[in-house]
Amino acid sequence: MEESSHGPVSGILPQQDIPYCEHRSVDKGRTFCGLAVHGDSRSTDEVYAETCLACPVARTRQRHPCAHLDMGLLLGAHRERSSVDRCYYACKAKGIRLPDGAPECDAKCKLFAPLEEKK
Repeated sequence: MEESSHGPVSGILPQQDIPYCEHRSVDKGRTFCGLAVHGDSRSTDEVYAETCLACPVARTRQRHPCAHLDMGLLLGAHRERSSVDRCYYACKAKGIRLPDGAPECDAKCKLFAPLEEKK
């Protein structure tokens, strides 16, 4: 972590420690999450390294690789950092919200559609 006159700078980690994410974008020196939803005045779409490392999206996609699984993140803004406050799950095929962790979104579902591999 880089140092400033006030100690470690939050949110700055070596790039190789942060896994690639198709939902993260960069604009004017700031990083943003494409899955962020806005719930109230304390929510944000800006992310820091710690936010991405704690994000459950990649792990959920590995466990539930269905093309119909839709996810959103409520990110809380906290001075020089952000946090994943809640993850939302829904099935696009059924048009319903799913319980936390999307436990019923698997190959047992009649509407299951495997994710296509990105080329």
